[in-house]
Amino acid sequence: MRDAEGRVVDAVCLLANERAATFLHTTAADLDQGCLLELFPSFWDDDVFQRFVTVVETREPANFEMRYRHGADEAWFSVSVVALADGFTLSLADITARKAITSQLERARSEHVSLFEPLDPKLTTC
Repeated sequence: MRDAEGRVVDAVCLLANERAATFLHTTAADLDQGCLLELFPSFWDDDVFQRFVTVVETREPANFEMRYRHGADEAWFSVSVVALADGFTLSLADITARKAITSQLERARSEHVSLFEPLDPKLTTC
């Protein structure tokens, strides 16, 4: 969707799957033909929608990870955006479990490293 000056200001969701609908507590049919920024208002956060616009304008695909909040729900997604006609196709893969495991491993590594930091040589008596 473009404004009078030709700037991309929104997009129409042409097709959504049940998984996206479940996350948004609705049905796929309710998502179809809806305005993207009304359906996913958090896309304004962190310039996510601007990344979509850049794909439309440059025709260069984009891949990135993003955290998305919907009410009390939060999830991490791997995002792939590809130009399609005068718009784009958007693919989201839920990576929430992977992000949680990675975070746990990083915390454990950090705790492990701190246990084995060298002692200050001025404090040792050996």
